[in-house]
Amino acid sequence: HAGSTESPQLAAQPAQLAWRLAQIDLRAGRLDRAEAALDDVLAQPATQADTRLRADVLVARGSTRIRRGAFDDGGRDFDAALALLGAHGSLARGQALLGRANSRVAAHRYDEALADFGAARVDLEGGGDTLGVTRVDANLGMLELYRGRPATALDYLPGAADRFQSYGALHELLLTLTGIVEAQLAMLQRDEAWATVERASALRERITDPDQRVDLLLNRAQVQAGAGRYREGRAALQQAAAIAMSGNRVLQARLRALEADLAARELRWDDAARAAAEALVD
Repeated sequence: HAGSTESPQLAAQPAQLAWRLAQIDLRAGRLDRAEAALDDVLAQPATQADTRLRADVLVARGSTRIRRGAFDDGGRDFDAALALLGAHGSLARGQALLGRANSRVAAHRYDEALADFGAARVDLEGGGDTLGVTRVDANLGMLELYRGRPATALDYLPGAADRFQSYGALHELLLTLTGIVEAQLAMLQRDEAWATVERASALRERITDPDQRVDLLLNRAQVQAGAGRYREGRAALQQAAAIAMSGNRVLQARLRALEADLAARELRWDDAARAAAEALVD
C-alpha cells in the first residue's frame, strides 16, 4: 500500500486512491475490508460527480460480492455500472459484462451469460486487454463444466491457465486449475488430475488469500478420496476446515460436500448425512 500512496496525483484524489487500495485488498482476499472501503467511496461526493469512477467502483464492489458468493448483489452492481457506461464499447464495459456474466452463470441463466461473455470479449479485445480476454476464455470453460460438458471445458481451461501463469495472475490461475481438476476427475483422468493438483501446490508459498489455500486443500482431498486414499483425504479436509475463510458460502458448501462424500465412502453414514445437510443449506 505504501508504494501506491506515494503518487501525488492519487493523493490529490482520495476517492481514486481508496478505490485502488480496495482493489489490492480484493486481490489479497481481504473481502470485508475491500467491500467496506468501496461502500465508503461510493458515498463520497467526488464519486457521485464522476460517472466513470462510480462505474469503476461498482464493478470492483460487484467483483468483491461475487468472490464471497453474493451473486445477486454482485449482479445488481454490474447492472448499475452498465447503465452508467451506456452501449458504447470500452474496457470498463467489458469488465462489467464479464462480471454480470458470472452472476448469471450462478443463477443458471446460461444463455444470457454466454451473450454477456461474447460482448465482453469484443470490448476487452478491442481495448487490448489480453488478460481480460483470457478471463473470458477461462469463464467459458467453467460454464461448460457447470453445464456437464467436461471435455469441452478442457478445450478452454488449460490454455487459459498457461496464459494466466505467464501473466503472473495467481488468483485467476488457481481458480482455473481448480476447474481443470474438476473436469479431469469428471473424465476419470485421475493421474492428470493429481498432476494438476501438484502444479497448483507448487504455488502455495505465494498464496495470501486464505480462501485459495482452502481451495488448494479441497482439490487435494477430492483427488485423494477418488483414489481411495481416505486417510490422506480426511487430513486435507481437516486442514481446510481449520483455516479462517472470508465467508464465501460457495467454498464452505464445497468443503461440506466433500466431507459428506468422504464420509459416505467410509460408511460413516451419520457424518455423511450431517455434512450433506450443511452443504445444502449453503
